[in-house]
Amino acid sequence: MIRPGGENGTMNEHVSVVGGGVIGLTTGIFLNLQGYETRIYTRDIPYDGVPSPQVATNYAAASVKPVIVDEDGIGELTRVSERFFERLGDATDTVRRQRNYEVYENRDGGEPDHSDELQGYRSLEAYDGKVPTREGVSASDVEGYVHEVLFVEMPRYAPKLVEWYRATGGEIERREIERDGVGSLDGDTVVNATGGGGFFEDGSLTAVRGDLVYVDTDGRVTDDGEGFSYSYYTDDDRFVYAYPRDDSLVLGGSAREGEFVDGEWKPVSDDAIPEGTVSIDGVEVPRRIVDVNTEILKGFGVGIDGCEMTARFGYRPYRDGGVRTEKETVDGKEVVHCYGHGGAGVTLSWLSANRVYNLISGSSGYDYEAIDEVASVDV
Repeated sequence: MIRPGGENGTMNEHVSVVGGGVIGLTTGIFLNLQGYETRIYTRDIPYDGVPSPQVATNYAAASVKPVIVDEDGIGELTRVSERFFERLGDATDTVRRQRNYEVYENRDGGEPDHSDELQGYRSLEAYDGKVPTREGVSASDVEGYVHEVLFVEMPRYAPKLVEWYRATGGEIERREIERDGVGSLDGDTVVNATGGGGFFEDGSLTAVRGDLVYVDTDGRVTDDGEGFSYSYYTDDDRFVYAYPRDDSLVLGGSAREGEFVDGEWKPVSDDAIPEGTVSIDGVEVPRRIVDVNTEILKGFGVGIDGCEMTARFGYRPYRDGGVRTEKETVDGKEVVHCYGHGGAGVTLSWLSANRVYNLISGSSGYDYEAIDEVASVDV
């Protein structure tokens, strides 16, 4: 791909990026490596200070698989995203690969359309190992599949994104940008990476609340010595999941639709209110996240009763119609929108950064080699 300011001698161009979450940081890094000069404007920096529930990066679990996002071509999204993260996994300590189960009690799991794009894909019927189930449910009662999936260690990865961004020449300014301030930003191009759309009106957006429980397990989340994860869909069409990290086990499984009214999140219907909750460190989370996961993990010989737990919640910027990646002219500036990633912000971050670059530069295709340059940056 042609890199402005590189061998082709193209003049550097300044780009202002609004939003400092995983999408804004990744886009800034990608553009810096292509020869652009960038500055990020953001109110919050992930993992720097008190976590903000409106910064989805603060509570990403985070698997490299497109989840809770309205996008077509999931197979291609998975393949392209994995190719970016595989290169980071080979060169850094921020990404790893492990076994993951997708299990359905309602027996509607079947074979996904993108099974050919999944590493090590096997149906549960063909799999000869232990299958995650809860009490009263046997392996013959469920459908689904097992595959190898990449996971990102967010407590290390998010701060490293900030370091990579600054090391590649980017500057971060803690400032909240209003809609009428777009025209005053530096450069001819502005990237809107504000997650939920920020200062641009978009009726397609929903603030989907996710609740997480962090369990201190001392690294005991293994099966026969190997780490594993799962997403488990119960027969009432709800789900829970467990993702192990180096420092804890992350339990989740809520997608409560809501909206912000005068800065406060409100559920849009009674369906968004869980029937039962449990208070963990003053945070009310759906009780089934703890109860159902406890049952499933027990079947693998992993007991979490009595383990120290903490909880957090945040808001996924889900958008009907999928991620908005397009450009328009606003107050004399070329604004490139890149937001609405739902629960797939980490997964689609490098792919989205590449798409933003293509829109700005007129290029096409995916520059996987950019990741090699990121990993080689001394931070």
